[in-house]
Amino acid sequence: LHEYTELVYDDDRAHIIPTPLRVHANPRYTGKGVTIAFIDSGFFPHPDLIEPNNRILRYVDVTDADAMVSYDYTRPTVSSWHGMMTSVAACGNGHLSNGVYRGIASSANVVLVRVSDPLTGRIDDDAIYRGLAWVIANQARYDIRVVNLSVGGDIDPYRGNPVDVKANEAVQRGMVVVAASGNQAVRQLRPPASASQVITVGGLDDQNSLVRSQHRMYWSNFQGGERHPKPEVIAPSIW
Repeated sequence: LHEYTELVYDDDRAHIIPTPLRVHANPRYTGKGVTIAFIDSGFFPHPDLIEPNNRILRYVDVTDADAMVSYDYTRPTVSSWHGMMTSVAACGNGHLSNGVYRGIASSANVVLVRVSDPLTGRIDDDAIYRGLAWVIANQARYDIRVVNLSVGGDIDPYRGNPVDVKANEAVQRGMVVVAASGNQAVRQLRPPASASQVITVGGLDDQNSLVRSQHRMYWSNFQGGERHPKPEVIAPSIW
């Protein structure tokens, strides 16, 4: 923490606090030997994931039900930024910042699964379902232990909807599945955040400060009820 503090507050200018310092992460745990699958809109091979060693084990596009193929994703598209953001925020090694701005899982391998339509950018339930199905089918091949879904379906949740069922199946197969709760600050969760066995993550706005009294809630969606109140945890969602 002292090393980070010196890097961040080395002069009078305001700096963005690195994630490990922001959440008081134990530096001994960096995700080494763990593979995380990201199911998201689109991706780009950011230097913090591929330098000095390429930790992207596989990229696949499941938006075409008949294809499910890997293709050149080094040409950025409008929908590439979101998945790049989530994967680098979690697993970036800080290559472009001399190690300062790195994720908590800075040594983890990643598998990237695109689920947004390349023309419209739309994400539908069928694509999320196919993404989860692909991850389950390839769990052993890539030793996937964690699945991140910072996406939401386009249907109102109901008991037994296919996306939630598939997300729960991934949990039952031994993977830790985390899903973003949504950003509308409404009492409604969409699949897969509404899946009972998924860890649903809400947001915290820490105001770019380590002083707890300055922290505020982010505008996350939520779900009440005694059986499965969600989100189960909150994490920094801005800055």
